[in-house]
Amino acid sequence: MKKIKIFIGSSIIELKNDRIEIGNFFRQLNDLYLDNGLYFKLVMCEDYSDDINIEGKQSQYDKEILDSDLSIFIFYKQVGVYTEHEFELAYNNFKKELRPKILTVFKCANESNEIIEDVKFFADKLDKELKHYYKTYSNTDSLKLWLIMQIKSMGLDQSMVEFKGGKVLVNGESIAVYSNAPAFSNHEELAKLKKELIKVRSDYLKQKAEYLENPNDLEVYLKYSTSSKTKAEIEEKIKSAEDKIFTQLQNIYTIADSGNLSERQILGYRLIESGKYEQALAILDSDEIFSEVLENERLLEHGEAIVASAKANLQTSVNEILQRIETLKIKGVTKDSAIEIDELFAKACELCKKHSLDKKVFLQYSSFLHLQKQDAKELKLLEEVRELFEKLGTWEEKCDFWCLLGNNYLSSSNVFKGLECYDKAYKINSALCQLSPNEENLLNKAKLSYNISLAYGKNDSKDRAFEFAKESVEEFEKLFDINPKKYARRLSSAYTQLGWCFAENTKKAVYYKKAYEVLLARIEAGDANENEIADYVFAAKYYAFFNVRMNKCYKPASFEHEIIQNICKIAKELSDKNPARYDDVYAGVLFDMAKNIEDYANGVAFEEGLPDALYLQAIAIYQRVLAIDEYSTLYSYAYANGRLGKYYFSKGDERAKIYIQKAIESYQKIGEQNGRSPRVRAYQHYTVATYYLRYLKDYKAGALAYKRSLELYGEIENKSAEDVKWIGYINKDIEIYGIKHYLTEEENG
Repeated sequence: MKKIKIFIGSSIIELKNDRIEIGNFFRQLNDLYLDNGLYFKLVMCEDYSDDINIEGKQSQYDKEILDSDLSIFIFYKQVGVYTEHEFELAYNNFKKELRPKILTVFKCANESNEIIEDVKFFADKLDKELKHYYKTYSNTDSLKLWLIMQIKSMGLDQSMVEFKGGKVLVNGESIAVYSNAPAFSNHEELAKLKKELIKVRSDYLKQKAEYLENPNDLEVYLKYSTSSKTKAEIEEKIKSAEDKIFTQLQNIYTIADSGNLSERQILGYRLIESGKYEQALAILDSDEIFSEVLENERLLEHGEAIVASAKANLQTSVNEILQRIETLKIKGVTKDSAIEIDELFAKACELCKKHSLDKKVFLQYSSFLHLQKQDAKELKLLEEVRELFEKLGTWEEKCDFWCLLGNNYLSSSNVFKGLECYDKAYKINSALCQLSPNEENLLNKAKLSYNISLAYGKNDSKDRAFEFAKESVEEFEKLFDINPKKYARRLSSAYTQLGWCFAENTKKAVYYKKAYEVLLARIEAGDANENEIADYVFAAKYYAFFNVRMNKCYKPASFEHEIIQNICKIAKELSDKNPARYDDVYAGVLFDMAKNIEDYANGVAFEEGLPDALYLQAIAIYQRVLAIDEYSTLYSYAYANGRLGKYYFSKGDERAKIYIQKAIESYQKIGEQNGRSPRVRAYQHYTVATYYLRYLKDYKAGALAYKRSLELYGEIENKSAEDVKWIGYINKDIEIYGIKHYLTEEENG
């Protein structure tokens, strides 16, 4: 059991109620954290009897302060002699021994978050003399939010903390209301989104009721699907806006601990905490910051002492630029603000490169460019600073850098360079885990191993894919032991990847079952969220249908069929709730059920005509989704039509041509879609050719489809083993079918 001693110092009378509420807050946390081996021991004036004289009591307080891990000081209308003494004792001890961590907060009389005039002298002392960051609050919920974030930043949090629906939840139990905190309540865009959501929810409920009464009416479906999609998008925007605020607040408290904030940063951060974003941007004026940059760059030409000071000031200017960027991002990235953020990042990077300042700015700029889908610009930036990170970066910076560069290479289909960067990141991360096996490093190692395994798998290097998949499972299992709720989805995915890497079916089955069971436990516990439920559908489907394929048998009374029936029900419930997001999931379950009945039922006990009925149901769902977005489920639609066409073909049914032609048209559309990679498009034309040749016996059309496929494969600079394999298949088919002359005719024609 890890005990964290917390001392709370404040004026005894005027803050009694706040102090008691904070005490109750920590006692509530103890009930929630106890199972995770963490206990908060509180020390405050209520713990000592009044019959001890004040001097004796104070000497006891002093001992408790020096022995505490965290000291919290709260001020309101006055700075008492004893509370000031307690603060100075803790502060002086922290300077010598880095203990206790000190949190200082001023209560404000109203929502304006302005400190009472009588205590401003002490607040100014903290700012200007001691360089100690303090916080303000006007309601205890705001204070509780701050405290839980401090606990997280201290690395003490081993439970599941969620910020959802305006509440702070620990292991699912509400402990505070964050929507009352000014950073959230004063956020204009957030308020606007919440108003929109109220209206959209009303429309959504009406249209859902109409849809449930008329599920086959396409017009009703389109209205309901659109409203559910709009609702989901607004909810995602709200979550994204709130996440940005949380990230910024966490950054404030992390950076504030350094004690190296400029006056502009301090004031800017306080305005952000108060939700006064426009005022924060006015304080973080870019023209003023750049003017100071020019002045400090001139000072670099002078003596050594001045140079050191000027360089430190330039780093402060970079930090202020980054703070302005974060404030712009919190307000919401628009077309105009994205341009400004890009320009600010470029300037900050230029300063860091020119004067050898903090290199993290390059990584932050890279991440921004990635989110803005400016991959070419991101790659150019990373390649320009590659040598800088190789020579001077810290281990953590090097690891982050190689991961970003690897991601960029892989997304541009440069597999070999991507894997080279991933391997470098992996070696560094392994060393970091040996030195400091904390949760963050273990998580980075687990994620990295998983991504490397996926990359090797796509490059047809199963031995290497297996090696890293095994390691990702081992690391995610450790993390799962720490926090099952937090890591269940990741562990399930890692099990599936490891199962895929095995050649032996019996070993595959072991890990597919593990992937299924991890999420099944979350479902049975009754607290799985929507994402976990959706992931469970995929994991259960993968496990059940793999067993069917392995045993080459699908029976109505089987354990596998029971699982499949259950996930059909769950997928339909998800689809009914949000068709725009889950219709394709439901259709996928129906399609896989049809395919496996067709392939492995061996004519036993299933309803006559069930496969084609299920295919048709899946196709109808895919088709109605395509009415909203013409590409979203086009591949699945093409595949389902192709399977149904082949099913009818095997039975000599004339309808085969109808569905094979639909599949061909869909695959051709994907093959010529702008924005898709040549590799993806080439494979679609390969599939089209096989349909023409094997089912429609149109040899000329098949030959021309193969020709187009080869042209697209020719556009790939670094061909993978998989690419070479498919090119080989194409050339072999051209010889087998004797269709080379069609290609020559077309070229001469």
